Amino acid sequence: MHEQYHYIYPLCDYIVGVDIDSDKFGKYDADRFDQVDANQKLSYGDNEFEVVLSEHTIEHLKNPELFYKEIQRIASKKIIITTPHWISERFDRLFQGPEKDHGTPHLQKFNPKWFNDRTNHDEWHYQQKFTKKIPTIRGYVPLPIKISAEIIIILRRKQNIITD
Repeated sequence: MHEQYHYIYPLCDYIVGVDIDSDKFGKYDADRFDQVDANQKLSYGDNEFEVVLSEHTIEHLKNPELFYKEIQRIASKKIIITTPHWISERFDRLFQGPEKDHGTPHLQKFNPKWFNDRTNHDEWHYQQKFTKKIPTIRGYVPLPIKISAEIIIILRRKQNIITD
């Protein structure tokens, strides 16, 4: 997991790491690792996890709609998804040349509308955040305010939101 999410670990009683590649097991902090094909229906129960964190996974999937639907099913409180914005991938090619080797190719390109259109708004409060910098050969370059390098989608189950 990215270092920006390490603050979550002490808040968790139990962490399950999931990847299709068993060689990745042990590289991250987790209490258990499950080998899972995220292109298929997930074998977890409804609301089995309080929080689902998906970092740079959905862009590699053949069936991202099923995955997005499934993580809404298995999370009871919160979902955090990060993925490159399709615009940032164009900037990458412009500044860095051909697409970087991610181990598996990016099969999908996303924008925030894709997630908003597929969120069950009756059950989930939808929030999007953006990072404003992209990597280049000379370091990180800030982008204009309306362009995002990375999409961060945060869903909070409405029944768990405390209101005044």
